[in-house]
Amino acid sequence: MAYDAMGYYIGDYDPYAEQLQRLEEERKKREQEADNTAVHTQQTTTYANGSQTHKTTTEVPAPAPAAQPAYQAPPPPAQPVAQAQPVAAPVVPDQAQYNASIAQQESGANPNIGYHDQAKSSAYGTYGMTAPAYADARKLNPNLPADITQATPEQQNQAMTAFTAQNAKYLKNYGIEPTQQNLSAAHFSGASGLNDFFTKKDDQGRPYISPAAQAANGGYDKARSIIESRLGGQPAAASGAVNQPPAQAQPQPVTAPVNPAQPQIQIDDNGNKMITNTDGTTTLLGPNNQPMVAGGQEPTATAQYKARALAEGLNDTIKAVAEELEVKPSVIKKAIRIAQKDQWDQVFREFDDLETIVDISGHANRRED
Repeated sequence: MAYDAMGYYIGDYDPYAEQLQRLEEERKKREQEADNTAVHTQQTTTYANGSQTHKTTTEVPAPAPAAQPAYQAPPPPAQPVAQAQPVAAPVVPDQAQYNASIAQQESGANPNIGYHDQAKSSAYGTYGMTAPAYADARKLNPNLPADITQATPEQQNQAMTAFTAQNAKYLKNYGIEPTQQNLSAAHFSGASGLNDFFTKKDDQGRPYISPAAQAANGGYDKARSIIESRLGGQPAAASGAVNQPPAQAQPQPVTAPVNPAQPQIQIDDNGNKMITNTDGTTTLLGPNNQPMVAGGQEPTATAQYKARALAEGLNDTIKAVAEELEVKPSVIKKAIRIAQKDQWDQVFREFDDLETIVDISGHANRRED
């Protein structure tokens, strides 16, 4: 832009127009100089009748060839001056001590903690920084790696300092003094979350805590306890610091138990099998040498075994009888069920009714065997 002597704006600056104007002025100057060096000659001719003719000749010396000015490219546009990257200034009396306190509360000061619980939150690393918190820190310190999982412990510490500075600014915007206690609580809940805690109520009239913060930290009461403890200057561990898996115990070699000597089976005078216990008492044995329970009843497994054995034996008997009578085994089974339940009268009545219906329908002719 161009300005006059008084500093007023008079238009945009054009270096090409200025150069053309300078060349035009030089051309006019050369013409003026040539006119001053010209030789004027006047010749007068007189005729018989007394008339005269005046002829004036002007001799102008050839001008020396003017040196063509070399083309001058316009000056390059001014390059913007690189701005120094903002540096997060400490906002607490002892930033190192504050960072160490937050690390203890967020991860147990474990730089290798990684994700605290991906199912509940994006919190990661020594200071339990969520993805939005880390992105906020990178606004103030863009030299941090884009992915927090690639940050070294020292870079995590730098991110923590930058995030604290950002939180202090946000708290001031909410009208909250960025004291160390308020910053500690805001690190857990976020600056907006702490403002909501101070200014809003939930449907039960309690200080407001977002459902996400409740779910990630063991419910409303736990989250509120953490916020209030930190506001009071007391350390309060977040979920990442208290939910670390215990150290895995080294597996111990397992020693195979030594099988005690098996008691010898004895048979009494009645043919009953029994064993003598270590206390001197005896236990009767049932089939497959299984101990019988009190009252002489067989164990459930033994009873089930005997029931299966009886059923299999009965099926074999039914098949043999059916083959001898030349009938289907199902007929024998049906006869057994009728006899067992004493239902012959009912079956006879049903058969009689069926026979009557068949006679009425005209299909009573029986096939002769």
